[in-house]
Formats: sequence, structure tokens, C-alpha cells
Amino acid sequence: MNAPATPPAEAGFRRRHLLLAWLGVCMIAAWLRRGQIAGFTLLDPDDHLRLVQVRDWLAGQGWFDLTQYRIQPAAGLTMHWSRLVDLPIAAGIRVLQPLLGTDAAERTTVILWPLVLLGLTMLIVAKFTSRLAEGNTPLVAALLIAGAPVTLVQFLPLRIDHHGWQILLAGLALLGLLSAEPRRSGIVAGAAMAAWLHVSIEGLPLAVLAGGLLGLRYIIDAAEARRLIAYLGTLVALTLTLLAATRLPQYWLTSYCDAMSPAYFVPMALVAALLWAGSRTPWMASAGARLGLVGASAILGAAGLLLIDPVCAANPFSTLDPLVARWWYLLIPEGLPIWRQPLESAVLLLWLPLIAIPGTWIGYRTAADDRARRDWTTLAFMFASALAIAFLVFRAGAVAQLFALPGAATLALAAIRRAQALKWVLLRVPFSAAVGMLPLPVLPALALNRVSPTAAIPSGGPVGDECDGPIAIAALRALPPSRLLAPLNVGPALLNYTRHSTLAAGYHRSNLAMRDAMLAFMSPPERSAQILRAHAVHYVLICATGAETGNYATDRPGGLMARLRDDKAPEWLERVPVAGASNMRIWKVNWTKAPGGEKAHGGAGTR
Repeated sequence: MNAPATPPAEAGFRRRHLLLAWLGVCMIAAWLRRGQIAGFTLLDPDDHLRLVQVRDWLAGQGWFDLTQYRIQPAAGLTMHWSRLVDLPIAAGIRVLQPLLGTDAAERTTVILWPLVLLGLTMLIVAKFTSRLAEGNTPLVAALLIAGAPVTLVQFLPLRIDHHGWQILLAGLALLGLLSAEPRRSGIVAGAAMAAWLHVSIEGLPLAVLAGGLLGLRYIIDAAEARRLIAYLGTLVALTLTLLAATRLPQYWLTSYCDAMSPAYFVPMALVAALLWAGSRTPWMASAGARLGLVGASAILGAAGLLLIDPVCAANPFSTLDPLVARWWYLLIPEGLPIWRQPLESAVLLLWLPLIAIPGTWIGYRTAADDRARRDWTTLAFMFASALAIAFLVFRAGAVAQLFALPGAATLALAAIRRAQALKWVLLRVPFSAAVGMLPLPVLPALALNRVSPTAAIPSGGPVGDECDGPIAIAALRALPPSRLLAPLNVGPALLNYTRHSTLAAGYHRSNLAMRDAMLAFMSPPERSAQILRAHAVHYVLICATGAETGNYATDRPGGLMARLRDDKAPEWLERVPVAGASNMRIWKVNWTKAPGGEKAHGGAGTR
């Protein structure tokens, strides 16, 4: 089956119109974040810490050293993040610094870089939609990202964490899968998936499912071996290249469940080698033989994962301390399944996919030929896979909404054509206008407080200001650089706006430190003093109306947090006045009055 020299809809894809669409969506995004832009207020702990990591790197910390030394000092917290995400942020700051100064360079980069990622993603959406549909469908699909709240929120100004990268790379992988030329298709899709897995291992399920789709194609048609082998070969080769380029050799063979490591790349390499060798034998002429090869390779790959690290094959978060699992992991909505979400959040995730399902069916039914139907089938498979993952992990809905855009655009244009064919103006005009309102920012505006990764599910306490804004925390700069016990969500902001350190922050590799921080807040004051002494904590900070304050105080009414909330601090905690921060309360630890009597001398933590 020969593909045409150019995609059938290429003539309908005008870059200048896409540029205008991008500028329009940028205006929507800037409007949605206008207050935060004015005050340069980052809303997510990951954005705070990402900026801190970039600053540390620019200040001389090594390329290979991802340790955040101001979390759980003095050992520090080794992050599972990727330097690839740091690169454009650091480059933007370094280029603009001589022109604007450091502060303005940071602000400009952090505001504009997410919008650049948005533009690249819209370009990719238009490109992969042009492989499926003609006319204005690619442009409409790209524009509809303005009505995809779970996706758009990851591209708003100040959102510099890795989620935007994941969405872009997912789109690039789909673009590769839709390429007509087998080898190029496999290389592009494999490279995109390898980069995605390096940025975040969360892409692994879709990478495996994409490989399964190509394996099924190979079973049906032996000529598809080129696409499958190119995909797997590129996936393995680039994975190893990125690992070597960003990790020191002593860590290459260390198994981690939250990042690319031998637990994952060894099974991948095994499957790739088996399929490459098997597909070259003369015994693969029948579909049954190819089914046996693909099935055996998949089974051996799964067995390899189980042998190398069974925890990674099950639930990596099962190793969390029970206290941490209850009061941190299970209170992060973005990581929970859809049935654990508020109804509004579920609707905001599902509305676009529900529009896209009939649109995808229309696209398949009206496809011009077998190749076009196969492309729509590929989209439908990836879309359904991403949506199934989103049912289990809410934040995966960003990719599901991305893959919904071609189907949603197809249905929207079909509805407009149907509306314009109506004879009665009283029906034609409002119906056409209603369909045309889909890209408007109404849904994203409603969604910001529902799809924010930082939102916590309250449990027995009020949810309020976490006092992590620049104005509140700026008051702490008057204190000498010190080690603080603070709410987990406030820790990254402390690092961003001050030179202080924090006992723990909300990252799973900080498991034991998070446990100790929770115990310090929830235990009776005598036990809290022992924990603070072990970690050489100098100050204790709470947010009077914060979610963690309410949760800890309600669950343990006799604990330190409850006493601090009620202004009944033990005598060894001395209140420190904080100007202009009514929601923030801070106490200095007076070790001469604390149980034990002597000043703390530090320590790596309690067990």
C-alpha cells in the first residue's frame, strides 16, 4: 500500500493561521494566570523546586548532581527529575541575564517558556491531525487545546515542571505512529517515547501499548517488521544514550522504580533483541509464527522486570511509610483514579473525550481509503489507551485530552456543517455559535482550581492559603539561614524565596523525612522535641488555615500541630513575629528549655 507523497490535508494546514491560533491561546493562558504573573507567584511546589534546581545548576552544581541539598539536610534529597527539562529554562535565564538582570531574566523565562512549549504542542497537534483529516480540521484541533482544561493547565505561564514536556512528547510519538513510511515512523515514535521515559517514567504504559500496537500490526502483516524494529531499536538506543548523558556510571546499574533504570531498560532491550532476531528468521511467514514470537518476547520481557525488581512491576508506592501514604500520597488528587475525584473534576476530564469518541468514529467511517482508516484506528487505540490510564491516574488525562483533539475537531466541524445546512435562521445561527464557543476559556477558567496538582482533599480540616506566596515568605528572609520544620507543600517555596532549608518536602524519595516531619507535627510535644533535635531543626512554621494544619490537628488533637494552631505552644517554642503574614506562624526552638536541655547537633534523621 503506497502512501501519497504528501499528507492529503497538507494544503489545508496553514502555518500562519496556526500562528494566530497560538497567539490567541497565549492570550487566554495569560488571562487565566494574570494575577500570578503580576505577583510572580508560582502555584505548584514542583515549579518552585524546578526553579531552585535550575538556579543551583547555574550556580555551579554539577550536571549529574540532581541532589537538592536544602531538603532533608545535610545528606540532601536526590531527585528523580531530568536535566533535559532544566536545559531550556537555564538557557533562557542565561541568555536574558545580561540584558535584564537575574530576577527579570528568571521571570521572563518562567512566564514565556510554557507558552513556547504550548506553541510546539499545537504545531504537533496540527501535524498529526493533518495525517487524518482535510480542510480546517488540523487548525481547529490545535485551537481546541484552549478548551482542554487538563491539558492547557500544564502550559500556562509559570508552569515550568515536566508535565508540558510529557504532553508534547506524547503528541510527537503519535505523529510518528501515523507516518506512512515504516522506518521513519518507528524512529520518530521510538525517539519520542525514549525522551518521554527519560523525562518521566509515567510514559511507560503508553510506550508499552504503542509497542503492542506495532506488534499486532506485525502479526497481521510481516512487512510491518520494519516499523516495529525501528521503534524498539530507537527506544532502546536513545534510552541508553540519555542515561549515559545524564547519569554518572555508578548509577547506570542501580534500579529505581521512579526513573529509567535497569528494571525497565533491560526488559526493553531483551524484547527488542528477540523480535529483531526472530523477525529475520525464515520461519516467520505465517501469522501464527509471528504471534508466537511477539507473545514469547512480551512474556520474557515481563519476566525480566519481575526478576530484576518485583516492586517496580507491582506498585512502587507500596514502599511508602503508612503515615506518609495516608497523609500525603492519598491526598494528592492528580495521582488518584477518576472515581476518587470530585464530580466537577471528572466532568472537566471527560467532556472533551466524550465529544471525541463520536468524532473519531465519524473520521473512521468517512476515511478515504484503507490507509486513512488504519490511521484513524491508530489514533483510536492510543486515545482509548490514554483514557483508560487517565481513569486510573487523573493527571494522565492531559494526554487523553490531547489525543481527543482530532476527533473533537472532526465532530465540531461536522456539527457546524449540519447547522449551516438548516433552513431556519433561528436554529442555524445559535447552533453554529454554540459549536464555535468550544475553544473559549470558560472551561479552563473553571478548571484551574480543580485540576491543579497541588489541591489536596481535605480530611477533617479546612483548606486555605498555604502561606507559600512570595509576600508571606519574604518576611522569613530577615532570619538567618536555618533549618525549618514546615508543611510539606510549603517547603519548595521556602527554598525558592529564601535561603532556608526544610526537613522534608512532598516527594516520594523523601519518604522517611516526610514521616519524621509528620510525626513531629502529630506527636505530643515531648516526642516532637526528640524528632526536631535529631534533625537539628531551628524553627517550626505552620500555616494557620492550611490543609496540612487542619488534617494533622484534627487527627491528633493532642499533638504539636493542634497546640500550635490553638496558640498553646510548649515553652521551648518561642513565637517569632512575622510582619505582613497573618496566616503564617513561626516559632524558634529554644533547646535550653526543650526536653533534654542541650542544643541539637544535627543528624541524618530518625529511623
